[in-house]
Amino acid sequence: MKKILLVCDYFYPAYKAGGPIKSISNILALFSGLYKFDVFTSSYDIDGTKLNVGGNNAFIGSDYKGCDVCYFDGLIKMARFILFKHLSYDIVYLNSFFSFQYSILYQVFVKLSIIKSNKIIIAPRGELTKGAMDLKSFKKQLFISLYRLLCLKNNVKFQFTSKEEYLDAVEVLGSIDYCIIPNIAEKPEEFIVKDKKNNCLHVVFLSRISKKKNLLSLCESISLIDTNEILFTIAGNVEDEPYWESCKKVLGNCSNNVTVDYVGPLDKNQVKSLLRKTHLFCLPTLNENYGHAIVEALSYSNLVLISDQTPWCDVVNYGSQVVRTDEVEKMVEYINIISKLTADDFNILSSKSYMYIVEKIVNHNKLVGGLFDE
Repeated sequence: MKKILLVCDYFYPAYKAGGPIKSISNILALFSGLYKFDVFTSSYDIDGTKLNVGGNNAFIGSDYKGCDVCYFDGLIKMARFILFKHLSYDIVYLNSFFSFQYSILYQVFVKLSIIKSNKIIIAPRGELTKGAMDLKSFKKQLFISLYRLLCLKNNVKFQFTSKEEYLDAVEVLGSIDYCIIPNIAEKPEEFIVKDKKNNCLHVVFLSRISKKKNLLSLCESISLIDTNEILFTIAGNVEDEPYWESCKKVLGNCSNNVTVDYVGPLDKNQVKSLLRKTHLFCLPTLNENYGHAIVEALSYSNLVLISDQTPWCDVVNYGSQVVRTDEVEKMVEYINIISKLTADDFNILSSKSYMYIVEKIVNHNKLVGGLFDE
């Protein structure tokens, strides 16, 4: 049986980092019976919260979908563990390109044969797209120059989730070995018939709170709605405090018909519980190479209002809406339209978006089987 090492910055029971954790979990769910997996990760969540994982630098959690998980409490302990273990894997799968501790170092470990492996697969998770490269670009460009100089891309295959992501990466890295394989998503539950009152709407933003996710534009649109009754739930870890303060300032201008509820970061069960109750999921993101939260929202029978910077733009043909990142008025218009729908009309429309994502998930998961093939 092929041995595969999955390396990621954060893993369950961490949950505040969002989609990347979901990506690894879904890989394990799909392939755990076909390959032997180890997972190396941090013993912290993205906000620095220490995980209750029962120890450091020992394989624990071996019942997690049949794999072993090793949680590291810092770089030194991780390096010491790896140096003395004489590790050998058929494939090392890295869930980031730019992470120093959980990607760059592992590429060096393999190049120096500290970890013996026939192949490295890197899933950049959108880090090499134009939108992402604009953020902290100097540090990123510096690393890319060193990456080329050290020839680290030799014996490396990149996994992209779309042709667009690949084309952006080629502009940054030059010629590379790659495959285009969509992310894996959980099988949706049955369609949920939702209760909804006329001229009322439960809107949800579910993502990390940072400039990239563009919550501010959504807040501006919500603040302009002065007729329909809106419950606006914001869920996610605050990564950029000044940005969050700007969002709260805008929300302070909302009319009395709008109720804002910030619930903080949610674990996976809390996310599911929330999405079962909401009507409209909004994410006017500046860039999303996949968007697990979008898929999950659709799977729980929500309509979505998303930007044109995701792979899901064709959902506009199935009842949902796609806008440019700065089209605040268009967001307002769509929110008002959905608010006015009766429960029957809403469920008819949301069923179209639901069937869209069901078909997408089935088709995508069929393509994932070749991910770890030579």
